[in-house]
Amino acid sequence: MGGARRTAAGIDTAHGIDTAQCADTNHYLLVMTDAQSIAPAVAAGDLAAAQARVTQVAGLHASVASSDWASMPSVNATLLDRG
Repeated sequence: MGGARRTAAGIDTAHGIDTAQCADTNHYLLVMTDAQSIAPAVAAGDLAAAQARVTQVAGLHASVASSDWASMPSVNATLLDRG
């Protein structure tokens, strides 16, 4: 997801990917990596910002999100509905 811009509907405007269609229509597993690096980046130890980021990528239809937040196991263990 790096520097990609996404609309509320889940459209990746930098790459033309409709994450809602991938996940909801086509039932793909959508993996979003480096969740901590999506602008603005979330620093290790900022629990509230990390939880908000996980909620954000789940809202963009992520089935799985990876991050470098090893110091925040409660965030890494978060389960949310996507979309």
